[in-house]
Amino acid sequence: KLSDYKKGAIQGYEEFLKKFPDAKGIPTVLMQLGTLYSTLKTDDPAEQAANMKKADEMFSRLNTEHPESEEAKNAYFMRGRTLIELGFRQEGIEVLKMMFSDSGKYSASQMYHAAEELFKSEEYELARQGYELAISMSDKDQAITVPSQLSLARIMLMQKKFTDALSALEKFISENPSSYYIIEANDMLAQAATMAAFEEPDRENRVKLFNRSFNSLVLLEKYLTSDKDKAEISIKKGKILETKIDVERSYNNQDLVDQYLAEATLHYQRFTASANDQD
Repeated sequence: KLSDYKKGAIQGYEEFLKKFPDAKGIPTVLMQLGTLYSTLKTDDPAEQAANMKKADEMFSRLNTEHPESEEAKNAYFMRGRTLIELGFRQEGIEVLKMMFSDSGKYSASQMYHAAEELFKSEEYELARQGYELAISMSDKDQAITVPSQLSLARIMLMQKKFTDALSALEKFISENPSSYYIIEANDMLAQAATMAAFEEPDRENRVKLFNRSFNSLVLLEKYLTSDKDKAEISIKKGKILETKIDVERSYNNQDLVDQYLAEATLHYQRFTASANDQD
């Protein structure tokens, strides 16, 4: 049973602390104890609270007694992520936030991973702060800056800031034409341009936005090789055409509605014929 194994490990580490309080590996032992206490899940609220208190004590000792150790520098991140994984979402978020107020202790990579955990928890504003800190701390390391920039654009999409996301993605694609992330960036740009068109009152600008969305998928298609991936792009193109119809119908632009209906019909006819040929 996993909980029994953890309790046994805790007992062993605590005995080690008592017998060898000055040993070189004490920071590792404190980190392990804090993590183990954090992951001891129980249905008893009092017992759970006691475990969390012990975890706090271990991490507090680590930070107080060994502040320069690598373990201390990872403590907030490990604690925050563990709490989130255990379902203590708000508590974990509060721990990760503490990294921002003391960012000098952490590397750009640690800050990036903290931002990733916050994004997964849908804490988009906090995640944005984390990604921006990671970029500023990275010394232009593309392993940090490139995924962070793309994640910032993704946050804009999640927050329905479609025009801002579109601008950020166009800049990203222009600056990173050979990046591994270029496929994802073009896919996101298609979404941003389509949704921005919903909010654009000017007819000509809407047409430009829809064209930008469609062209992004055309570019994306060049990077794809499998029939399945290409079929998914064709479906996305069809969805854009359907969206164009809905938007122009809301503005009573019947000429564009008729034009887009014809385009959508032709697109789906070609898609169906292509699928039948492959069968």
